[in-house]
Amino acid sequence: MMRVALDTGPLHGHQTGVGRAVSNLSDALGSRNDIQLQPFVLSFRARVDGNETRLPLPARLATRLWARWPWPRADRWLHNVDLVHGTNYIAPPTSLPTVISMYDCWFLEHPAPAHPDVRRAGEILRRSVAAGAWVHTSSNATTRKVTALHGTDRVRTVHLGPGGATVSPSQTPEICLPFADSPFIVAIGTTEHRKRHIARGRSNVERFSWQRCADEMVELYQEVVASS
Repeated sequence: MMRVALDTGPLHGHQTGVGRAVSNLSDALGSRNDIQLQPFVLSFRARVDGNETRLPLPARLATRLWARWPWPRADRWLHNVDLVHGTNYIAPPTSLPTVISMYDCWFLEHPAPAHPDVRRAGEILRRSVAAGAWVHTSSNATTRKVTALHGTDRVRTVHLGPGGATVSPSQTPEICLPFADSPFIVAIGTTEHRKRHIARGRSNVERFSWQRCADEMVELYQEVVASS
């Protein structure tokens, strides 16, 4: 059984799209019998549940330090694990194999208008990749960008599952009638390269599930550990 330290910080406070993704991924990984999760949170004040490990550092101070040095290291708190998965652009420095999830490269290409906290995250990411961390992205477009920006081939695409369940309408909207008897996907997003979806056919709908995401994420974990 592989033991994975999973950053569940995005589950605390106001939940964003990253938070929903981490919640669904955590549930899917937690349902497996070949993965043992050790959730952790970088926060001095957040209320953690009984299963979460607190990295007892003020988050802002820690990220300021990590943007310049690989210290303080988190090995003392993340012990007895095989791999660390930073789910929100950064991971604490450790001696362990590391995967970092990133969903967008805009701030790496346009650092000037980005918030200082975001720029620090980019610097931590750069230092982590230079030290050997692998990067998980959720789209092939982002994988190509990360590969070019960081000059590494340690980047893998694992597509995320769908958003939260919604209540089906009592009647099929007229615009959807041509697809009423088949599953289909409606993609809505801004006009950015990473959000330009191309229809691949109805046979690919089954690829978008959190169980499939967990399966491919475990394959990535195994590749990372085997290469370390």
